[in-house]
Amino acid sequence: MKKIILNFINQNKGYISLVLFSTLLFSIINISFGVLIKYIVDGASIKGSSIVYYAIFFVLIRLTTPILYGFIDYGSSKISDKLDIELKEKLYFNAIELDNIFHNNKNTGEILGKINAGISSVRNITKSIFQSIIPVFLDILFIITVIFLTFNIFYSILVLLVLIIYAIAIISQTNKRVPILRELANTERKTMGFFHDSFINHESYKVFGQKKNEEKRLKIIIDNYKNILNINKSSLFKISLTAASVSALGCIIIFYFVTIDILKGNTTIGNFLMLTVFLFQSFLPINSIGFSFRQIKRGLVDLEAINETFFKENENIREIELLIPDHIKIQLDNLTLPLSETLAIKNLSGQLIIEKNEITILTGASGIGKSSLGKLITGLLNNYEGTIQVNNFELKEVNLNLFRKQTTYCSQDTIFFNDTIKNNLLYVQPDSSEIDLNNALTIVGLKDFIKIIDKNIGERGSKISGGERQRLALARSFLKGSKFIILDEPTTGLDHENKENLINILNILKEKFLILVITHDPIFSQVFLKNSFIIDKNTIKQV
Repeated sequence: MKKIILNFINQNKGYISLVLFSTLLFSIINISFGVLIKYIVDGASIKGSSIVYYAIFFVLIRLTTPILYGFIDYGSSKISDKLDIELKEKLYFNAIELDNIFHNNKNTGEILGKINAGISSVRNITKSIFQSIIPVFLDILFIITVIFLTFNIFYSILVLLVLIIYAIAIISQTNKRVPILRELANTERKTMGFFHDSFINHESYKVFGQKKNEEKRLKIIIDNYKNILNINKSSLFKISLTAASVSALGCIIIFYFVTIDILKGNTTIGNFLMLTVFLFQSFLPINSIGFSFRQIKRGLVDLEAINETFFKENENIREIELLIPDHIKIQLDNLTLPLSETLAIKNLSGQLIIEKNEITILTGASGIGKSSLGKLITGLLNNYEGTIQVNNFELKEVNLNLFRKQTTYCSQDTIFFNDTIKNNLLYVQPDSSEIDLNNALTIVGLKDFIKIIDKNIGERGSKISGGERQRLALARSFLKGSKFIILDEPTTGLDHENKENLINILNILKEKFLILVITHDPIFSQVFLKNSFIIDKNTIKQV
């Protein structure tokens, strides 16, 4: 995350410079208003022509300040927009690169809540820095300088001290709110997670008639959310009360000394009014600093959440560029894969050999780790212990991006986008021609799909059958041009006729691809017995 922000600052020096320069001019002109009032009051007896000059100067101040603020707003918006887009891109690519352990354990609603909060926080932090903190800092710097030149060092120190105490009081109260903000953010994400789960499981809600239970769960979540909101409001009230008390006390002390000096003739009414304007110009912006500080604190909490989730450092530098030839030898030595609180695979050893013109079968008892092994081979899972060697190269040292371009993993629950058949095919190979798409569909026995290629297949392919989804997944593999295809339980949900069709398709595809089928289907095991392997206890052996 730090690298992203530093690189971004380096690439956007122009916009940042525009904002800083505009802010500097804005502060100078803003402070000149108090000075103008001083000279109008103290020079009340001067000629009318001078009053005209003051009026013109006042109009210029009112004219230039919104223009300069427009530059500040434009520049800071450009900065936040560009940072927003860059962060979204990084989040997207980092999220899809996280392994299956993360994706299996995630709550999509909570994750989306984290992402939305993180993106919003970037905008809030950027706006707070460029439109609040920097302008207030410059305003105070110029105010203290003018007070020093107009009054003396005593008043400049006194005003500065009051403003510092005020700022410390606001910031300290805000710091106390950080645990509340963190809890509020967590509660909002959990609420989003509940809504998301209820939405995608709406069929279970209807079938099992669990309306009352869902209402109870929702009430607990909403009550907790209301409680956190009330605590949040109370803490905000305390900050407002503290701010009002400190600012009032500070003004009383300053005005006490100024009044004495006016009575003694040591200063003027103009100076007094100028100081009043300065205090007004200081306390209100510092109030905004309190708000900005809260925004930044809340933003940092949200950014901390996405940083921990999506920007984990990759300790393994994968440099080996493995090109798949006409065969693959996968050697396992004491392979162990923790999965949640259980072991999906424990101390597994042995080898798999996948060759062209042969369909390689991997069987074994249910729950023994066949599917996990398929995901390990393709790098979807990578938190294993022991070794996995692919053609004598340790998989953790292999460049996965290059390796995945040559491989395709078709899971038990093949995922499709809520889009057309055509776009789901083009997803794997955007440059495919109409002839390429038609050939791919024909080879896998989906020639009828050519006529309805622009049909939407629904969320996760819900509008087509299980057999059609399996064959469409094979068509995507064919289009991708993979050398190595892993099919995980491809006969799940298929009737006998569709199984026979799939066998025929694989017999055609085996001439072009290396194919590993993970299955416990006895028909597949019998048909492709020649190159069949089984996981038996802690060993992979050929049948």
